[in-house]
Amino acid sequence: MRLLLSDAEGAYNISSGQPTQIAEVVRLIASTVNGDPSIILDLLSERPDEPEILIGDSRKLKALRWQAMHAIADDIITQEL
Repeated sequence: MRLLLSDAEGAYNISSGQPTQIAEVVRLIASTVNGDPSIILDLLSERPDEPEILIGDSRKLKALRWQAMHAIADDIITQEL
């Protein structure tokens, strides 16, 4: 809400600042819906020019006094699908 109610403009990253692998997110979602993660994981491929780890930078949001309140795993597992 802070971002919506502010005069801020431009792109903002919403992240915890903690590294999280896409494969782990896929596994969490699959587990939550009793699905097979291999359907998606088999599609993933590493490209030689890709960094090993990406971490979101939410400094712009933090300047608005925003902070992550939940871990991604907690949010995925507690969602009602």
